[in-house]
Amino acid sequence: MVTREGLTERRRQILKIVVGEYISSAVPVSSEIVTRKHHLRFSPATVRNDMAELETEGYIRRPHVSAGGMPSDKGYRYYVEFLAVSEDLPEEVKLRVLQQLRAADRDLDTWVELASSLMAGLVQNVAIITFPRAPEPRLQHLELVYLQDLLSLLVLVLKQTRIRKELVPLAQPVSREELQHASNRFSALYSGMTWQEMRARSAEMSPLEIQVMEQVAGLMREEELALSQGSVEGLPLLLEQPELAGHPRIAKLAGLLESKRMQELMASQAPVGDEPRVLIGGENDDEALKPFSVVLGRYGLPGEAMGTLGIVGPTRLNYERAAASVRYFSQLLSELLEQVNGRANQG
Repeated sequence: MVTREGLTERRRQILKIVVGEYISSAVPVSSEIVTRKHHLRFSPATVRNDMAELETEGYIRRPHVSAGGMPSDKGYRYYVEFLAVSEDLPEEVKLRVLQQLRAADRDLDTWVELASSLMAGLVQNVAIITFPRAPEPRLQHLELVYLQDLLSLLVLVLKQTRIRKELVPLAQPVSREELQHASNRFSALYSGMTWQEMRARSAEMSPLEIQVMEQVAGLMREEELALSQGSVEGLPLLLEQPELAGHPRIAKLAGLLESKRMQELMASQAPVGDEPRVLIGGENDDEALKPFSVVLGRYGLPGEAMGTLGIVGPTRLNYERAAASVRYFSQLLSELLEQVNGRANQG
């Protein structure tokens, strides 16, 4: 744990410069760079002494004796807690992201995949977004779309605003009007139910409704098993970071990012409120993540279904940009889902 009182104002200023320079360059920062580039009124000798004290106290480290300083995990934590300035994404970036998401197909799969790709591009590191999940899948609304007399398209909307589509071969010819009537009745009677609750009321259903219910139950069971689904983008961008070339833990990280374990870690460590949570280096629970930093947030429909989103990068991460990106995409995805949820309720 770090506290603001642990450093003098001068050393806070020097640490902020060291962190900022190292994030930009990935090169250890010398006392000369600190003094001359930033026009400090302190002498180079004073800066050298303060950097030596910062090293002794564990805020910076040196790859070898004659090298400049690099932030340690403790130094990054102090920076994030007390020195970083909260920023917002530029308005033109927000507008571009919003336009691309609104132009995409209005389903959760497309939004999650596109949003993770856009976020990875903004931070030049890995972005992960998981699908919002309710404690258990519940029916929101369904529609039976007439294709042929013996074939219909089932469009299923779940409470977590996830949409599933599946063809329904019909046992006997059914008209458009009969399908619409069945859709309306099914949605009205069984909205909010789990597949087990629907099955318990099968005695009340018509033969067509029973057939539809069985397909709905199958899709909802698949949703229960799909807890590790989501979108991971930007691993090639992470590999381009200079300090990660040939890093021995990259293979382990790549395996973790696509695993159910990563989804569980994100869900358990994401913040409760709106402000992103930052985990730096050794603060991460999984060994594969300890050389990296993770910035996490939540999005979705509070009380109904929530997902997580996060950024994974080296500890030399632009924390201000990462937090701003997580904050904005969390807000935007929540708003888009709320709009879809509202339309489904009206339907």
